[in-house]
Amino acid sequence: MVYAVISAFSGTGATKTTVNIAGTSYDIYEMPADGAITVGTPGDVDYLIVGAGGASSPANYNASGGGSGGDVLIGTQAVSAGTKAITVGLGGTSTTSAATSGGDTSALGLTALGGGIGAGFGGGAAILPTDGGGGGARDDGDSLLGAAHPTSYRGGNGYRVSGGKKHSGGGRGAGGNGGDADADTAGAGGPGILSDITGLSVEYGAGGTGRIWELNVNVPTDPETPTIPGHGGPGVTSRPYLAGSPGANGVVILRVATPGATTPNEVGGGSIASAVSISGGAVGQTHRLGGSAIASAPDATGGALGQTHAIGGGVVSAQVSASGGGLGQTHALPGGAVSAQVAVSGGQLGQNHRIGGGSVTSQVVITGGAIGDISAVPGGSIAAQVAIAGGALGQTHRIGGGSAVAQAAISGGALAQTHALAGGSVAARIDATGGALGQVHRIGGGAIASAFVAAGGAFTQGQVSGRRWARPGETPGKGKILTGRQGPGSLRGWR
Repeated sequence: MVYAVISAFSGTGATKTTVNIAGTSYDIYEMPADGAITVGTPGDVDYLIVGAGGASSPANYNASGGGSGGDVLIGTQAVSAGTKAITVGLGGTSTTSAATSGGDTSALGLTALGGGIGAGFGGGAAILPTDGGGGGARDDGDSLLGAAHPTSYRGGNGYRVSGGKKHSGGGRGAGGNGGDADADTAGAGGPGILSDITGLSVEYGAGGTGRIWELNVNVPTDPETPTIPGHGGPGVTSRPYLAGSPGANGVVILRVATPGATTPNEVGGGSIASAVSISGGAVGQTHRLGGSAIASAPDATGGALGQTHAIGGGVVSAQVSASGGGLGQTHALPGGAVSAQVAVSGGQLGQNHRIGGGSVTSQVVITGGAIGDISAVPGGSIAAQVAIAGGALGQTHRIGGGSAVAQAAISGGALAQTHALAGGSVAARIDATGGALGQVHRIGGGAIASAFVAAGGAFTQGQVSGRRWARPGETPGKGKILTGRQGPGSLRGWR
């Protein structure tokens, strides 16, 4: 809510106080009599409006009923800029012959009715209760029944025994009925309504209590003036005539947030149905916005966008958390348009980095800074797996699966030392050791079903066709060795 700013106020006895209620600074304007306020900036105003209490009637050898409490209105009202008149009801009064009701109280377009009189006897005649007043206790019985109030509740009934006990009923309160009298007790005043608008819990608009009178026993009960706004006057007892108790005046209490104070602010409704809570001064410490057009909830702690920040929901379904200042240490974004997850620690894209899901189904793990040491990419359009350690494509490299069914194992840098390719379109097996195609080389299967062995170098010259050599005891075939080298044993060539 956005509170109005009250720029001026006037009225007899009007006061302004500033109080702190649950960590919020409020300006409290209390108007015990007619006056006015000037609203400089429109907004909401918390209000308490209390009608005046009614008086109890006079008594003459009997007990008069308690006066009715005034109505109590509590709530929050939106007000426009300008001057607003305030009318405060006066409490009812009593003489030895009559009594009056409490006056109505009006403010901000609202009216709280005053309370009625309690029953009694004055001026040689019974006085009947009105508007919630309690019943009296005369022998004639005309004033025994309590009266109903126009808004709610009623006064309590009186009790009498001819020539003996005469007990009066309590006045109606803003929060309930007045109590009935019986053979032993007078009726209690009806309850009022509690309000803590000033920071203190106070019961406003309670009914006046009834009284007990017994012939030749009771002593007069003098009038009492209630001090809490809206209370009805208590009954009296006497012999002979005694005026009743007056009712308390009404009151208007208005409350707004102190302008410029650092307080929690809640914003609801309108185009923004979000709630904002700010503590600790500027946009720092803790801040939350949720709902409506902005469905996300940012949390900021520690001042600027550092330490911990979280945004979720709304048009951005991703979640971002940052700790340690800038985009370093730990960062995670899941869901939304980017379904990948990124974890960053240590500042730049080094140490540990993970991206998974989304359009890229692969997983990449990077340790030690650049693309080095350990890197793994599985799945996606490339079904192969690559493992890289030690920086560039060196030491150990493996690629398997995907469109290439073959498997290659590479160690020591380039295609040297040990190399194996198997499967796929080539069903042969090749082993190479010692650099180029030297030392030991084997080719088996495929189009060449024979076995060929060469050791100690490479075949760089000559052509061989048919049966090219024979073991001892075998007959050599025909043909010619164009150029060759003879080792131990017998080797003959033929054209």
